[in-house]
Amino acid sequence: MTDGSLLEAYYLSDDPDEVLAAAAAVREQSHGEVRKPELVYVRTGKPERDGLLCAKIFGPIEDHRCLCGKLAGREHAGEQCDRCGVLCGERALRGQRWAHIDATVPLLHPMLAQRIASLLGLSERSLSRVARGSANLRDDGTLVLAKRSEFGGVHFDDPDEDEARDRRGLTRIRQRLAALDAEHAALMPELVPVPPAAWRGGQRDAQDTAFMRLVNRRNRYVRLIELDAPPIILDNEQRLLFDRYRALMKVLRRELSARKAPAPRARDADREAALLAAIRERPAEDEPRAVYADFLLAHGDPRGEFISMQLENKHAARLSKVESELLRRHFEQWMGPLGQAAARDGHVVFRRGFPVSIKVDDKAAAEVIGEAAWATLEHVESGSAELLADPSLRALERISTNFRTLRALAKDEARLGGVRSALVRMRSTPPPGHSSVVEGDVLPALRELTLLSSGYRAEEDWSWLDGAKLTKQLEALTLASNSDHLEEVRLDDWLAFLSRHRQLRTLCLTFDRKALCFDITPPGEDGLAELTITAAAKFIEYTSIIDELPDRLARPLLSCDPRRWRALRFEAPDYYLSDSLVDALRRVGEHFGDKARLPELREVAEARSAEVAG
Repeated sequence: MTDGSLLEAYYLSDDPDEVLAAAAAVREQSHGEVRKPELVYVRTGKPERDGLLCAKIFGPIEDHRCLCGKLAGREHAGEQCDRCGVLCGERALRGQRWAHIDATVPLLHPMLAQRIASLLGLSERSLSRVARGSANLRDDGTLVLAKRSEFGGVHFDDPDEDEARDRRGLTRIRQRLAALDAEHAALMPELVPVPPAAWRGGQRDAQDTAFMRLVNRRNRYVRLIELDAPPIILDNEQRLLFDRYRALMKVLRRELSARKAPAPRARDADREAALLAAIRERPAEDEPRAVYADFLLAHGDPRGEFISMQLENKHAARLSKVESELLRRHFEQWMGPLGQAAARDGHVVFRRGFPVSIKVDDKAAAEVIGEAAWATLEHVESGSAELLADPSLRALERISTNFRTLRALAKDEARLGGVRSALVRMRSTPPPGHSSVVEGDVLPALRELTLLSSGYRAEEDWSWLDGAKLTKQLEALTLASNSDHLEEVRLDDWLAFLSRHRQLRTLCLTFDRKALCFDITPPGEDGLAELTITAAAKFIEYTSIIDELPDRLARPLLSCDPRRWRALRFEAPDYYLSDSLVDALRRVGEHFGDKARLPELREVAEARSAEVAG
């Protein structure tokens, strides 16, 4: 029995003999035991050892490279690392190797339940009640039903049955089978096969969730045995573990049945290639996609249904349940060569049936640059100048990159003519070699720019943007930094900046990942501008922890000339404001006078409450 056929026999077969043969072969054909429910280690993003994606069990996550990097290269192919235990081979192994879970208790497989029930002279319903502990099976084969007590537990009228707690549930069933014939005990296996990691997809998979719950229950049961827990607690834990196993069987039968669905009918490869080429030549149009969807539907391919549904719901904010299920099951296949380039910690967005947004692993993407599949992407997050300049990205409208990459593009005289929005990360302001970017023609169609500074100590200088060729074509500019630079904000200077760049519709200064935002509107005909300060919940919480933070907020507001502003608004969620923040807002309100639109301060609210109470 091959690896794939064993899994299909265990989860999908309706023949008890096939299921029994598969259960008997699990241990010898498995590549390791899963002991932990975790998927990846949060600090590194790599598979957790002995977890549901373990590289030691299922295979390497990179071609010809172990997990720790000690073995790297084809010359080490077939070797197993003595440090991390991972085989140095191809990633394709993750679609072939599978594992098992030792449940430590005998399990009642749905396809074997009828045979077990007939051997014990019970109905399947009675057998299920015994397995769940709501009935017990005597040595003479008779059934004793439990009664529920007023405190939620169960008890038996027969005192002998109450005392025999080691002869309950699944354990009792296997004892009775062994008493009939020693070989019958094999009808209740303890090992559960775990499909290969690649079979469970790159999106949130129902299989992973079901296995995580089973492993959690198994580990809890083992720990309770080690702690010598009372029998009543062990009985309940065994019942919950059995429930998790039954739920797992339903999920795996559904998921593997979908995976085993009949292959699409044979179709004209040249015709399909021509339809895909039309989509990639005209990525903005829906008609080529609709024609391709009809072609796929006629040949029984589920992607046709997916494309049709996405075209109908192209303006929806999120995927429907059916779309999500289709994408989850066929994600790797529909990504094609882009699947190799996608970063493991990135989120891929599909729209109108094809990927439109992706975070790229630059090292892996180097091997697939020039592939036609890039044509539908509208947003790419990458630090590779070669990829961003690739002409196959004909639909590219938004990029997320770093300033070093833009500088390399400028040096190569590359032009990203379709990009209208960019998020650029920098380590310092001004960044080295900025003139080649802001005075060059790298982004001739750019209209929205976000500059994200990660510098903490050095004083920020944004003067290099004033009067630059790039700035003069922008309609929206966002400058993001951290709250350490909040005191450096000169609002009157930014107002003058807007006066010199009339094409800008909005200027936004954000701090600590949008915990605090200053939105400045351009001056009107009267020369006055408006300032809206938006504080997120986490900023309000920070002010209770960092005492000097409200003062940092107040200083730039108190240093500006209120006569140059039409209005000042402070917007925040309905949170309890700290005393220091209340004091800072009061000073700002006094400085701006009637122009300030501030939230009700606590004292005012308390005074009104006192009036109402009086």
